[in-house]
Amino acid sequence: MNIDELVKKWSTLPHNLLESQLNFNFTNHLWNFLGFSYEANTTIVGGLKPNFIIYDQFNKPLLVVETKKRVVDLANISESEFVNSCHSSNLYREAIGDENSKIHGIRQYLSVKKNPAKYGLVFNGDFFQLFWRNDGLIIPLMEVQKVTKKTLPKLIYQLDYYLKNPNRAFIVSIWNRKGGIAKTTNIINIAAVLSAYKKRVLVVDFDPQVDLTRSLGVIPEHFKHKLLRCFDKIQLEEYDAAKKLTEQLIQKLYFNVRGQIYPISILPANKKTLEDFSEYNTDEKYHMPKKATALRKLLSLVRSEYDYILIDTSPKTDILTACSLFAADGVIIPSDYDPETLRHAKEISCHFIPKIIRSARQNSQRKKSLVDEIAPRLLGLVFSNSSNIGVTIEKEVARCLDELDIKVYKTKLRHCDNVVIAKFFRKPVVFYRPKSHASQMYIKLTEEIFMKSNFVEK
Repeated sequence: MNIDELVKKWSTLPHNLLESQLNFNFTNHLWNFLGFSYEANTTIVGGLKPNFIIYDQFNKPLLVVETKKRVVDLANISESEFVNSCHSSNLYREAIGDENSKIHGIRQYLSVKKNPAKYGLVFNGDFFQLFWRNDGLIIPLMEVQKVTKKTLPKLIYQLDYYLKNPNRAFIVSIWNRKGGIAKTTNIINIAAVLSAYKKRVLVVDFDPQVDLTRSLGVIPEHFKHKLLRCFDKIQLEEYDAAKKLTEQLIQKLYFNVRGQIYPISILPANKKTLEDFSEYNTDEKYHMPKKATALRKLLSLVRSEYDYILIDTSPKTDILTACSLFAADGVIIPSDYDPETLRHAKEISCHFIPKIIRSARQNSQRKKSLVDEIAPRLLGLVFSNSSNIGVTIEKEVARCLDELDIKVYKTKLRHCDNVVIAKFFRKPVVFYRPKSHASQMYIKLTEEIFMKSNFVEK
């Protein structure tokens, strides 16, 4: 069966269709078309078991699938109204799985402790949405899509692409427009905790202040213009040469903690290099949108070699920030209790992230790509450099957070002397004083975001 025959088979499905009929008449054929081995759950009540488990070449779970019946109400909704209608649909909500519900959905299937799959899919013949798991963190890879004759081939190709390319680092940008909130310190110590979890970690300095580079004992002056040469090769589509230059630029650092060696890799920055890149507006090869996607293309050359890539992003709203956000799969907003910082967080949540998402979609449409460019998901807000506050401030902060409508992580990072002392030794505090209160804060935060079950839907 080819893609045209698969689309034709979908187009003959009635708008009212039981889940079992959908699977028999279409979904089974989809897995056969993709060429993956799979296991179907045909029981009506199957406990914590999805409708399908798709296996990789090593017979490990790669994709779990939750299918639902097809209903007229969703089938007849226009594409422009489909997303909002889906989010308010009980059928779609059940497919995802509410944390307070006894009904199991994709979030439960991806959160199992034994042999969890990398991806999850919810599908009912009309809605189609792919999810991505990295350790405990689960995010949508796309907004929920309406299946049509036009969209179905692209959705199938997109699914096929991710199933055949599962080893991709999760890229995180840590950003707020306000400085002085320990953004760089957070990146270094989160990277250290991930390394202690035996994750392959790359930190990327994309802030002209180059604090990340200096904080890890790397000398920025040694890397002048090297990053630009990588970008030049990418713009010329000389990807093998670009990858070789990028790998030469990346520095691997080793930290000895009581005889245990923990590596962290860094893509260092040079102030003049980043400023030159920002000012290349008159050079045709660096015009938008090519310039905004340059970092994403560069990291795509090496992302299969890492589990996590953390980007230190400039607080300015400039081309460097646009590059960082286009490159990211998720964004973490560090904040203190200052109302201006919280206002910046709200602007990021309500304006900047949606703008980047729209731009990514438009860029995919311009290129007529079979695989959409994945826009960043807002992972949530972390209170950083926070101090003890009184009841009045606490109430005002709570009011601001209600307006934000984003996830706020429970672990709060407070100012600690050990963090400052560790900087003098060019080490993460997690490696300098692993038993300290400061280290425990970073361990708890990293576990809360990445290691424990953390479903980020929006």
